[in-house]
Amino acid sequence: MGKTKKFLTLLLFLSIVMQSALATPYWLKPGVYASYKACSAEALEGDIKYGNEVIIREENETTHLLSPCIYFKWTVLDIKGDKAVLGILLRSENSSRIVERKVSAEEGRKLLEKYQRMYDYSGEMCVNKFVNDTLITMCKNVYREKGPKGELLIGVDEGYAYIMNTTHTGKDHSWSGVVEVDLKTGELLINGTPVGVNFLFSDNPAELKGKEIMEGVTFEETRELNMTVMTYYRDFVPPISFTKSEKIDTGGGWAIDAVAFDGTSGLAITIYMPVSPLWEALGIEEVYSADTLLQRSKSEKSSDRTVLVGFLLEDTNAELIKPEALEEGSISKKALALLLGAFAAFLVVWRWKR
Repeated sequence: MGKTKKFLTLLLFLSIVMQSALATPYWLKPGVYASYKACSAEALEGDIKYGNEVIIREENETTHLLSPCIYFKWTVLDIKGDKAVLGILLRSENSSRIVERKVSAEEGRKLLEKYQRMYDYSGEMCVNKFVNDTLITMCKNVYREKGPKGELLIGVDEGYAYIMNTTHTGKDHSWSGVVEVDLKTGELLINGTPVGVNFLFSDNPAELKGKEIMEGVTFEETRELNMTVMTYYRDFVPPISFTKSEKIDTGGGWAIDAVAFDGTSGLAITIYMPVSPLWEALGIEEVYSADTLLQRSKSEKSSDRTVLVGFLLEDTNAELIKPEALEEGSISKKALALLLGAFAAFLVVWRWKR
């Protein structure tokens, strides 16, 4: 009985070790990175209202940064035991800046009257006039100026006033931070605190169903896509695993989080995350990313090829399995690792029994 007990204990230990090793993608190591981008063809042509959006909220003030292209990158800085340390970077280019402020009706009225006096406005009717290529619109409770450099809007209502200032700055913005991934549990950690499930890579994306992305937001559905997903890096053929959240009330509307994974490597190849603990770690409230440039540039129209919404994989140095390696009769690295692990377990047990 003693030897049998030892034998079963050893098998259990080997099983745990193998499962722990296989819970980490085979390609994950320090220095590995994945970069993504989303470009709006319409915004690149000058219609910035279709730009990708980064939202930053502060007390009584909300800033919207609209950009033709935004970029996201994560890099494995280190692996310490069962924790992977990741550097994350979000970047927007050639941004337009919209700042919205809500102030008291009294403060708003004073500002409104200041502009009305500048143009000798009095009365109940709205008046339009051009001043140096800028259209000025004045009403009893509204002042608006719109020109090549931006737009100013002041509106006074009962109990509060609304001020919106839009400037086409053309500036680039970037935000960076550090997070951790628990390679055993799959949790994302910020300052050592679990904040939700890691969605940047997953050894088994199907298991994300029911997991919290962040407090109050859960992946509610996971399914396989039987189509080719296009990215800037390359086209990914099935198996593709797609998972999405329930509806999220963002305070200004509704959204969903959604991620598509390469089924052979577990790497996220498209990321649409309006709300995410990653953005919170960067001091950002929401990020809306949609790429229409790649879709437009692809002249071939096919029902089995698609561009999903969100950030699209642009580059990675992860050792992904190439499509040509998935020919019938081939074996994946994941399956090979399992086979080698089982063989190693057999050798250990065989030697122990001797």
